[in-house]
Parts: sequence; C-alpha cells; structure tokens
Amino acid sequence: MVKMKRPEELPTAAAIQAHQLSISADLLWTAKVELAFLDAVDQIPGVYTEEMGTRILQRYEHCWLPLVHENKDKTLAPPIDVEWAWHCHTLCPVQYVADCKEIFGKCEMRCRLQN
Repeated sequence: MVKMKRPEELPTAAAIQAHQLSISADLLWTAKVELAFLDAVDQIPGVYTEEMGTRILQRYEHCWLPLVHENKDKTLAPPIDVEWAWHCHTLCPVQYVADCKEIFGKCEMRCRLQN
C-alpha cells in the first residue's frame, strides 16, 4: 500500500502550492461523469498501445494545448483521446500548472467537468 504524504510532509514550495488549489464540485455527479468518460476512453480501439499513446500525446501537446491557449475566451471541446491526455495531465495539478507556465508563461486551469 502506498502511503500518501500529508501536505506538511511535502517540500515547502509544493505544500504551499497544494494549499493554494481550490476545488469544489458535486462529487456524486462528478464521479458518474468520470466513470462514463473512462468507459468511453476504454472503448477507443488500440487506446492502450504505445503507438496510439504517442499519437495522442502529440495531438495533445502540439495541437490541443496551443489551440486552448490561443482561444482562451472560447469554450472548446477536445476529441475524446485528447481529453483523456488532458485529464491525465491535470491529475497532477501542480505539475500541470508548472508545465503550462513553462509553455505559455501562465496557466488558467479550467475544470474539465462542469455541471
């Protein structure tokens, strides 16, 4: 069993960043949407192959992230494979914010799920 570190056990900078994140959601609704999304991803032929994974990451990094950055004022819906890569990236919010800041100079993290 992996023991998760509590915020006070993390390095100081990471702990500060973790405490600055604000999360609010209807958890039951969010869990149902999440399960439906993961089921849809699971239905993509070849989604777990290395070749497909490489193509998905290329589309995410070279097409989706720049598109979102250039269209901040618009609501865009990614194709499901790209949404999966985005979803995986945002599972580590501190790294996601750091990556966006490195690529774009800032990060405006948006929640993938909205009710």
